[in-house]
Amino acid sequence: MYDPESGQWDSIASMNRARSRAAYAVVNDKIYVFGGTSDASIERYDPANDKWEVLADSMPQRLSGASACAIKGIIYLIGGNAGTSDDPLQLKTIITYDPDKHLWGKSGELQTSRELHQSVVINQYHSYSGRIVVRRKKR
Repeated sequence: MYDPESGQWDSIASMNRARSRAAYAVVNDKIYVFGGTSDASIERYDPANDKWEVLADSMPQRLSGASACAIKGIIYLIGGNAGTSDDPLQLKTIITYDPDKHLWGKSGELQTSRELHQSVVINQYHSYSGRIVVRRKKR
């Protein structure tokens, strides 16, 4: 783990499962890692205890190459691939995960299927592969 104040790297505990092309987001100072190639599981890392745990909640489907971001405690998994390398199935869905309630939901769709992209949250703006979608606050 990198500490930008000290400029130092520290070793942390290893994940329980090897993963590639996984999505990750932070909620309540814990890191959530979703799926990856051939996987539909979720792991959560608690930096205070340097411990990973595989959560009982699994994803609705196997997903790799998605991006993830969190807004107000809800994690958004965006796009990705639900197929295999021999039979890819790129997605344009945006699914949500509420780690406090252990609930999955659907939040809409991208205009185009995406895989191996990034997403960020800036205030109430989401950025997907260079495009910005405005999410207005309710009044």
